[in-house]
Amino acid sequence: MILRHPCMGKLILGTLFFVSSATVLLSADGMTQYENSELGVAVYYPTDWAMEEEQGISIVFSSDADFKDAEKDTGAGFGLMVLPSEFTENPELGAIWEAVMKDIDMQTDEPQSINMSGATGLYGTINEEEKDMAGVIYIFKAGSKVYMLLTIIHPASELEDMYKPVLMDMIETLEFMP
Repeated sequence: MILRHPCMGKLILGTLFFVSSATVLLSADGMTQYENSELGVAVYYPTDWAMEEEQGISIVFSSDADFKDAEKDTGAGFGLMVLPSEFTENPELGAIWEAVMKDIDMQTDEPQSINMSGATGLYGTINEEEKDMAGVIYIFKAGSKVYMLLTIIHPASELEDMYKPVLMDMIETLEFMP
């Protein structure tokens, strides 16, 4: 079964899980903390952004509640999901990266290594100039889970200067919990 994710496009073949342990806490500096022990993540996002859990296996934050199609709508998105076992049968990050990239309809630069919040990962910058999209795809291994994080800005020619710093701040606050 292919799951379509509003900000992530065609992504995932897999099992759906129900997640009921999300906590949203307000912060004093214009950011809100999202924490979900089932997904094993915590992240701060702008208080005025929309937040939506999708099918219980992912979370999407967007600059506008109407930002549903990254190729047509205007704004920015930050999507995080746990990859199902179909993508993680081979435990090597490079193999997981290749499996994910075969399934999504986006081109990236060569993946680079990254370590963040105790997780090892790979990331690649999205190369979609003809669609006027900018963003980054990350794959992280944290504990027994493998996550995909996608940041996207559309149209990049108009909005990248405004939203790139916000998305980078969100990434800096991302924590993987045991």
